[in-house]
Amino acid sequence: MAEAEHLAHRVDPDESPFAVPPIAGLPFKKDSEEARAIRRIIAEADETRERPAVDAD
Repeated sequence: MAEAEHLAHRVDPDESPFAVPPIAGLPFKKDSEEARAIRRIIAEADETRERPAVDAD
């Protein structure tokens, strides 16, 4: 019985052993070069996902 109780508790090997604080926000303004770069990269990724896959045959 004690063995079954021991096995009932599982540990996620990918889970952090430390408390992860919430991210309050990005440390730059919405108009900054960094913000524009992030928006551009996200837009490019969205366009790539929306594009149909092309076979390389």
